[in-house]
Amino acid sequence: MREQPAPVAGADRRPTISLCVIARDEEPVIGRCLASVQGVVDELVVLDTGSTDRTPEIAREWGARVESLPWPGDFAVAKNAALERAAGDWVLFLDADEVLAAGADRLRELAAAAPPGPVAYGVLIRNLVRQPEGTTDVYQYFLPRFFRRHPEVRYKGAIHEQLLYREGAEPLLMVRAPAVVIEHDGYSPDEIQRKQKIQRNLPLLLQALAQTPYEPFAHFNLGMQFSGLGDWATAADLFTRAIRLAQYQGRPVADYLAVAYVRGVECLLRVGRRDEARALGEEGAQVAPTPDLCCVLAGLALQENDLAGAEAWYRRALHLDPEHCAFPSDLGASTWRPLHGLAVIAQQQGDLERAWRYLQRALRSAPEQPVLLLLGAELLTALGRTEAAAAMLERVKGLALPGPAAEIVYVNCLEKLGRLQEAYDRLEALVQAYPENDLYRLRLAEFLYDLGEDQAVVAVLDPCLDGEARSDPRLYARLGMALLRLGRAAEAARAFELAMLVHQRNQLIAAGRWPAETPAAGESPPA
Repeated sequence: MREQPAPVAGADRRPTISLCVIARDEEPVIGRCLASVQGVVDELVVLDTGSTDRTPEIAREWGARVESLPWPGDFAVAKNAALERAAGDWVLFLDADEVLAAGADRLRELAAAAPPGPVAYGVLIRNLVRQPEGTTDVYQYFLPRFFRRHPEVRYKGAIHEQLLYREGAEPLLMVRAPAVVIEHDGYSPDEIQRKQKIQRNLPLLLQALAQTPYEPFAHFNLGMQFSGLGDWATAADLFTRAIRLAQYQGRPVADYLAVAYVRGVECLLRVGRRDEARALGEEGAQVAPTPDLCCVLAGLALQENDLAGAEAWYRRALHLDPEHCAFPSDLGASTWRPLHGLAVIAQQQGDLERAWRYLQRALRSAPEQPVLLLLGAELLTALGRTEAAAAMLERVKGLALPGPAAEIVYVNCLEKLGRLQEAYDRLEALVQAYPENDLYRLRLAEFLYDLGEDQAVVAVLDPCLDGEARSDPRLYARLGMALLRLGRAAEAARAFELAMLVHQRNQLIAAGRWPAETPAAGESPPA
């Protein structure tokens, strides 16, 4: 689609607007969707594709004309059927789990000012992805959702359908209208589970790829699906193939290809293909730079202890404004995420005051992000500002923390503030809830060891001697130290031997020389 700046309104005719929605079993959200356009559009067209709940009744209560169509197994077919039932001069298309969040007063003005012929406005889509810890990530991009109704402007594609003019034979003029905002929360984990999106989408995507085996967009969409399934290797290969096919065919860098670079690098890193990830990321930063990609590459540099490289990538992310970025982007990737990264770098360099200044800026963008609050408590504790650290830690209490590393930071802060009972209770609860997590078990053992509770250390670590060997040799080393202090030298020697064997095994695994079977705790590595 070709783009041009949004026009200035000036026409005097009042164009009519139809809202179109396709829906099935959307009882929890359809009312919210239709409420968002009350008084904005001239008709509400809801095409129901087989609801078994109250979706049709709720839609009628909001004044919609509800028509039915058996689910055709193709989103484009369903959307085109809804378009054929619309009567307005212009169409606003919403998904049932979306709302018109801003710009309602601009729609008629934009329609009246549009140039003649087939034209669509690319409105700002904000995906709200609600995380388990209670925060919300905002991912935004432009899509042509407000367009002049025309018999040859139709959707194409069984899934992740695209709006085309004459099936793509001629470009559809798309004018960006950032003042019009649609918010969507259908990709939150609970919504994905409610709609069983993965089970629904995968057959359609495989069919699309079979029909168009050299279409980059089909490879990208399937890559997104396998990424959602946790098959990182397959997803990485699909993202890379989407990029290479588009390059071979001489296509311009579309929005989805910018996302393919980001997701491709992330998936390659998850499967340990670090060199490929770096090369793909650096290529992407040249042709499709986004704050997201810069943050991923900064994280890779941090893992490799390249603090200067990480700082350069984070600073580049800060200078890529997502409001004007040419490609889809996570709002946090140009605000609090790189500022958090810069704070971590300053902390590692020993400049705690500079780290705190970066963190304060990050907190202004995301005041409830647990990872920011935890780092703030950690920095304030190290700076001796114990009251402020305690106040920040209080803001974290009750939040679901994003992973084991964050839990350990929380416990460390409690310990440094002298709140030992709280630290112990938290660790004990974590070990009880996640008995196979080595990090929680080791931290509890270290906590007790520092208190001189050697018998309790042995009780915590004894389960590591049963069954399969644990992956962290420090568990056995700490057990050995506690046994030594208890005068149980022979048992301590065995624990130290296990620590050495596990360390050797880990080195062999990293080198690809360890058998697939996991050995028992006392088994020696191969020669």
